[in-house]
Amino acid sequence: MGRSAVLLAVALATLLAPGTGAPVGRKVSRNKLLLVSFDGFRWDYDQDVPTPNLDAMALDGVKARYMTPAFVTMTSPCHFTLVTGKYIENHGVVHNMYYNTTSKVKLPYHATLGVQMWWDNGSLPIWITAQRQGLKTGSFFYPGGNVTYQNVAVTLSRKEGALHNYGNEAEWKANIDTVMSWFTGEGLDLVTLYFGEPDSTGHKYGPESQQRKDMVMQVDRTVGYLRDSIRSSGLEDSLNLIITSDHGMTTVHKQAQDLVEFHKFPNFTFKDIEFELLDYGPNGMLLPKEGRLEKVYEVLKDAHPKLHVFKKESFPSSLHYANNSRITPLIMFSDPGYVIHGRLSVQFNKGEHGFHNNVTDMKTIFRAVGPSFKRGLEVEPFESIHVYELMCKLLGIVPEANDGSLSVLLPTLQETSHGPLSTVSPTLQKTSHGPLSTVSPTLQKTSHGPLSTVSPTSPSAPLTQTAELREPLLPWLPAALRAPRRAVGGARAAGGAQSLSAALGAQAGRDGHAARSAHTHAALSRRTPTPHPPCGAASEAGWPPRHAPPPPTGQSARLSGDAPTINPTGAPRHLQPARPPSPAREQLKRSGPCRRGCQPNPGERLNDTSQSSDKTCRVTVCPNWN
Repeated sequence: MGRSAVLLAVALATLLAPGTGAPVGRKVSRNKLLLVSFDGFRWDYDQDVPTPNLDAMALDGVKARYMTPAFVTMTSPCHFTLVTGKYIENHGVVHNMYYNTTSKVKLPYHATLGVQMWWDNGSLPIWITAQRQGLKTGSFFYPGGNVTYQNVAVTLSRKEGALHNYGNEAEWKANIDTVMSWFTGEGLDLVTLYFGEPDSTGHKYGPESQQRKDMVMQVDRTVGYLRDSIRSSGLEDSLNLIITSDHGMTTVHKQAQDLVEFHKFPNFTFKDIEFELLDYGPNGMLLPKEGRLEKVYEVLKDAHPKLHVFKKESFPSSLHYANNSRITPLIMFSDPGYVIHGRLSVQFNKGEHGFHNNVTDMKTIFRAVGPSFKRGLEVEPFESIHVYELMCKLLGIVPEANDGSLSVLLPTLQETSHGPLSTVSPTLQKTSHGPLSTVSPTLQKTSHGPLSTVSPTSPSAPLTQTAELREPLLPWLPAALRAPRRAVGGARAAGGAQSLSAALGAQAGRDGHAARSAHTHAALSRRTPTPHPPCGAASEAGWPPRHAPPPPTGQSARLSGDAPTINPTGAPRHLQPARPPSPAREQLKRSGPCRRGCQPNPGERLNDTSQSSDKTCRVTVCPNWN
């Protein structure tokens, strides 16, 4: 009897010992996650048409004022940033098109979706990381989800056909039904779902067109259908939903007298060029023939006032784009509204993207709702690199090395992951986080799965610093895997490039471009997403919103690492519960001085490009609008 007791005690001690108590493939109680991308959904597309379902989602969950995509603002590169957390120079999917400067091969967007070596070049997307840690994942039309990574395929995936009609609303509903069955019937934990609109419509008809507005209303109906499907599938209490996009869209100056046309530049000849990637919106690459780099650069650097040409080593490091072996010696991009024509003028789109990511029209949306998210919270703008860490947190998995920071979006989560959404008050605590803000929100310790006790790092901490995984939080990991992980910076680190999830596994539109100048806006007032205080508080420029209520107490809780958006006076706002619609309320919502108001602000620059305007508009959410 005594011997049996001793053996039992030894067995229990072994099971509870650090490093042995939780194998990678164990079943744990965790919520599922659905990431939905509506391609080319500009940050302000919900402001000129009724979007009751997107509005309801904001009231029930979290809304960002806007999200800044990575440069270059193209479909495949930006979507891969979302699922890797890396800037484009670090994940290597640098363009929508596969190209080879030696063979001169260039493949269009759809063909590139199936080129395994274009995607599998050293970075592991979240599907593979999750699967190596015991989860099941799926990708429905999402860029990069149909190839293998280190010989591992996504559990379930679908790829659209070459001539796919991205705007079929009936098919959208059928796709949602399929995804719901993946969750309920196949037991998937993570699914990424992609819709090719409103990008296609924005390209064809322009972002200010009625066709684009109609498509946004279709997107909103689809969001309503999706949330109804989540409820009817019994997933409302166990599925977190994130709706976002890759980039925005802007109007092309097709009739401008100063088009950017290489074939008309004096002293330039394509005879000096070995390889070219032009005629793809507002950006391009050139590989000059041997010995002709300086000659070509001198000809092009001042060839057109709307064109900005750089040598690879001189490209702005803040864009995190050029430090990759796939980038050619000469890189360029044009100003908002201008596309780059090569040997012929063959671009006819009315809307484009691909511009500098500080251009207002390139900003995009972020919405999140579910059992893990707070309710009615609007947060400051942030960069898209941070979404990956948030998704890993929601799934309870260890992230790969990446450029994001969990601390940026951690304050969007409930203080507990259990119980109904309404039981937890979305309050924030103040704490100092360095020079980016006077105060930053943090949360008390939560129970969001195995990663819940990670201490958020400061948003101001350099990405090259080490962010340690605390040992008590993952006691079941082998000691070798509890070493610090480093965020990527520049080229991938040699030793650190060995994937953490690989070790764990051993243990167990697309074509599009964009920009728009303020004077081209006939249908919309210019709405610049420059940060601003809540209604009633004076802005940095000194103008108060009309009919403003008294300012709230407290200071801004900055959630973002997006440097140009510091807001020192206004706190994140909690949106009001839904009320019966009324004509007066709708008018205030869409055009009133508080919710959607515009005020003259002569000479204010809209962004860091040469674009400026005599008007700037604020987007505010007031606590008392009726």
